[in-house]
Amino acid sequence: MIPIDNKHLPKFIIALPIGFLIMTIIGTYFQNKEWEEHSEVTYQTELKGEIKVAKTNGAVLIEFSNGNKFRLNYSDNYNYTPSSMSQFIRIGDHVYKPINSDSIFIFRNSKKYFFLLGQRIGNECQKE
Repeated sequence: MIPIDNKHLPKFIIALPIGFLIMTIIGTYFQNKEWEEHSEVTYQTELKGEIKVAKTNGAVLIEFSNGNKFRLNYSDNYNYTPSSMSQFIRIGDHVYKPINSDSIFIFRNSKKYFFLLGQRIGNECQKE
């Protein structure tokens, strides 16, 4: 631990919350900037493509190999492990969401997985 003498303690106590506030503002700025680069997926959105980048930053942010970027609300399917789409989705997965639908299909290794946009489904969603 860094020793702080009593004459610098008041300055340290004042600087600590100011530093925290500055870091919060900077973090929020960069998160909002990243969100703006990704179109929000809604009921009307059609998705079709292979995932090149997938990450979580307050939502599931994906980029397809064609460069299109999208932001998905969290979705859970308790029939899968992991159940959260944010942890389930991987680079290389193929994603399809028909227009005017809340169904999201993820294709991986010749298997099809199903999520509903912004909803929880599956066996254990009743246990909350």
